[in-house]
Amino acid sequence: MDITLIVTNTLALATVAMQFFIVIIVAALLFRSAPWSRSLISFVRHHALPLGFAVAFGALAGSLYYSDFVGYEPCSLCWWQRVFIYPQVILFAIGFWRKDKNVFDYTLALSIVGGVIALYHSYIQYGGSPFFECGVDAVSCAQRFVYAFDYITIPLMALTTLVTLGLISSIGRSKK
Repeated sequence: MDITLIVTNTLALATVAMQFFIVIIVAALLFRSAPWSRSLISFVRHHALPLGFAVAFGALAGSLYYSDFVGYEPCSLCWWQRVFIYPQVILFAIGFWRKDKNVFDYTLALSIVGGVIALYHSYIQYGGSPFFECGVDAVSCAQRFVYAFDYITIPLMALTTLVTLGLISSIGRSKK
């Protein structure tokens, strides 16, 4: 079996798992009085730094695999998404090492801005008209390199990652 197909399927499954996580966390936040909700939110709050690191590191590794090993050239919007994901690996690592929850203010801000870019990029990849030219001299932002499970693209992977990191950061910085 082709290693790129294995990596793509693994990243697509991780994306689906994060989407499931997002739904469960949003439900837990909506139903905070339920015992299961308090337990889940408490678990995420307690483990937010290593969870955030794992998610951000997985995104970094996946994006570098696609560009440096497979040869998919990132478009300009892909580069901007990377700008907002890559520093989070370092921030979560330092926060975990120092047990410093102040990093959540920074990771939340990076996740929000990067998430807006990833949302716009996903809109373009699913056939939306761009608001400005993208990829004029380079790779088109509308070009799909990955289309797993009939809906998962690289920008959707980034969007899911950034929403997940934003939720983890929000819960991590919240008080009990």
